[in-house]
Amino acid sequence: MAIKHDYAEAHYNLGITLQGQREYGEAIAAYRKALTIDPDHADAHRELGMALQTIGRLEDALICYQRALQLKPDDGPVRTLYLPMLAHICDWDTLGAFAAEIPQMGVVGEAVTPFSLLSFEDHPERQRLRAERYGLNYGGDAAPAEIGRPPAKPGRLRIGYFSPDFRRHATM
Repeated sequence: MAIKHDYAEAHYNLGITLQGQREYGEAIAAYRKALTIDPDHADAHRELGMALQTIGRLEDALICYQRALQLKPDDGPVRTLYLPMLAHICDWDTLGAFAAEIPQMGVVGEAVTPFSLLSFEDHPERQRLRAERYGLNYGGDAAPAEIGRPPAKPGRLRIGYFSPDFRRHATM
């Protein structure tokens, strides 16, 4: 069997793998190759935008997100990447155009990451629904762990504190 050099999905998947390894330059090249083959690959535009955003090329990332939304207007995950970018660059007019849609994002339709809309909406019930839907879609159907009571009342409690910055913090 011959290698198919014009298979966009393979270049897209290579980009995802490279991005996962933090090889952003190579990932960007792989996404661009995928988009050369299939310019309407919405997911490749999204992932290219994420890679570009990671390396600080915000204007280019914004263009990628816009193109992904043109191709898939109802794509919730792309919207949750696009909206913070609009806020970051203070594009309040474009952001305002999404204001009516924000309450339904992740509550209806495709699940979105639970933290993505915290800064855009202060509605605990919808935030809970977003988290539950995201957990069901991406966390599987595992039941919560049952926490049992100890057979006897414990003696003195021993509490430990964990911090990611023990070595760089004054209270070490």
